[in-house]
Amino acid sequence: MIYISCMFMVCTFLLYVLAPLVPNVAWPVVVAAAVLYGIGSGAYLSVDYALALDCLPEGKTSAEALGLWGVVGFFGSTLGPVIGGYLLALTKSFGDEAGSDGSYPFAGYACIMLFLGCFMNLLVIVMTHKIQGVR
Repeated sequence: MIYISCMFMVCTFLLYVLAPLVPNVAWPVVVAAAVLYGIGSGAYLSVDYALALDCLPEGKTSAEALGLWGVVGFFGSTLGPVIGGYLLALTKSFGDEAGSDGSYPFAGYACIMLFLGCFMNLLVIVMTHKIQGVR
C-alpha cells in the first residue's frame, strides 16, 4: 500500500509541474492532482504508523518508538523549506525568466516539485522496500 500511495503522490507532483505548461486546462489538472494527493497521502498515513509499530525492535516501548518516528517525520518538514528556498534562489540566479517584482522563475518551482516531491517519494519506496521483516 505504501508503494501505491507514494506513486500517487509522485504523479501529483508531476501534474503540478505540467499544469502550468497547458494553461487551458491548468486549473482542472491542479484540482485533480490535489484529489490524487489526498488519496495517496491518506493511504500512506493509514499504513505509516502500523508499519512503524510492526518494525519495533525488541525491548523498545511503543511510546519511545513513535516519539522518534514523529521527530523524524517533522525533520522533513523543517528541512523542506530550507532546501526549497535554496533551490528557488539558485534558479533565480541562473535564469533571467524571474519577474522584475522579485518573483521566482517556473524552473525553481519545478525543481522543488521534482526533487522534494517526486524524488523523495521514490526514495521512500526504495527505503521501505529495504525493510527486512516485521515481527
